[in-house]
Amino acid sequence: MNRTIAASLLCLWVLNNCRTGVETTEKEPASRVPRVTLGPPIVVMLGPPGDLRWGYFAFPDMWRAPGGEMYLAINVGEDANDVGEHLPTQFFVSQDEGASWQSIREDQVDFSPDIIALPSGEHVAFGTEKYVYHYSTYGPRPREFHSLDELGLKLAFTTKKPGLIAAHYRYADLPERLTRIPVKRRKGPSAPWQDEYAHFDSSDLLLRAPIGTPDAKGDWQEIAPMISTTPRDAASILWPDRLVVLPDGTLLWPLASQDPRIQRMFFRVQCVASSDGGRTWGIRGTIADQLDLADWGYGCGEQSMQRMPNGDLLCVMRTEMEGNNLGTRPLTKSTHSLVATRSSDNGHTWSRPEAIAPFSVTPHLRTLENGTVAVVYGRPGVHVRASVDSGQTWGRALPVVGPDEVHLMARSVEERMALRHAGRGSAQTKVISCSNTDVIVTGPDRFIVAYSDFQYRDEHGRQRKAIKVREVIVEMPT
Repeated sequence: MNRTIAASLLCLWVLNNCRTGVETTEKEPASRVPRVTLGPPIVVMLGPPGDLRWGYFAFPDMWRAPGGEMYLAINVGEDANDVGEHLPTQFFVSQDEGASWQSIREDQVDFSPDIIALPSGEHVAFGTEKYVYHYSTYGPRPREFHSLDELGLKLAFTTKKPGLIAAHYRYADLPERLTRIPVKRRKGPSAPWQDEYAHFDSSDLLLRAPIGTPDAKGDWQEIAPMISTTPRDAASILWPDRLVVLPDGTLLWPLASQDPRIQRMFFRVQCVASSDGGRTWGIRGTIADQLDLADWGYGCGEQSMQRMPNGDLLCVMRTEMEGNNLGTRPLTKSTHSLVATRSSDNGHTWSRPEAIAPFSVTPHLRTLENGTVAVVYGRPGVHVRASVDSGQTWGRALPVVGPDEVHLMARSVEERMALRHAGRGSAQTKVISCSNTDVIVTGPDRFIVAYSDFQYRDEHGRQRKAIKVREVIVEMPT
């Protein structure tokens, strides 16, 4: 049999029978699988013809404001800390659930933080603004910085990866005025907001500060260690986000940070909890920190946790980091696998991470009202899987952009590398997408996903980067 055909058939069997930690065998009954359908792609923005530089016209962030409208932010600049070109972020708004989008100015955007409804009827909102990755962290936007040297923090150790040298400090050594969490609280939807502060018992949590990064020419540039009051996972001030609310009102927050046990870049993911309505926070359990499974750890700020229809908690995490080779689907050291771990005791203990897909950048896990569960992830491309049994088994991956996983996994490592993140020059024309996405649920059986398509051709046949949104409908099998 032709080797390529054989590899394709093997990948098809594995990927279509993907289960958290267990491969389906011929003796097992076929699982019920949801029906997943995609709506037509809607183009929100096009980059200039021929501009295929990594980082530019990419990395869409999408969110719903308290008023119901949706916003989309698009990065224009380097995918790096404050070195290299960073142009103003481009913003778009939709008033019709993502069917159409209009360009708007930055000062017209609603950056209000997410409002969390508690079972008691109270509403809380953490932080002073909505966190938008590249807009909040990089570029020309004004931010307030504090020198870690002037604050007198003691260096724990430094780590280095291909694009970054980072210094690590004990988060608990920061002044309380910086680590306290701004909170707005009200007794109900029509009650006035009250301002207060929440507190986080950071235990052995480490603060990561960039101190060196290469510029556009590849020359290393020194960066003074600073802390910003704009939050970013493990790299700045921490504010709760991507929260799960349990039926008893407990708030849970999946947080990725440098593992203090190892003096190289290695991320662990912890479950941070508040049982008093968000007033105090502490570590409830460790979601993933297994040194023997992944080279660079878990999440790296890209993790997603949801409460399943059966009451379990499921957390999915990125394992692909800069510098590791393009591995295979099993979670064994050099890997790009999307991994999942489960808790049946509200986040205190977690199962050993298991691979559920071969790619893992920016996973978004969503539990829908109709009882289905969906996960979006990628690189190369963007893919969606769905489950009807609380994430125990998953249906086949459906490509949102790019080839399906079977054909991608049948290609050589070198070919897959070129499709996911090429360097400079002509190889950039092959990249499918940045594969960083965002998701908004729009109904009991559907959501929209924002993504980039680097293979878009305009009416003149020119290759241009496109930012698109697309509806995904997930239905229970009949």
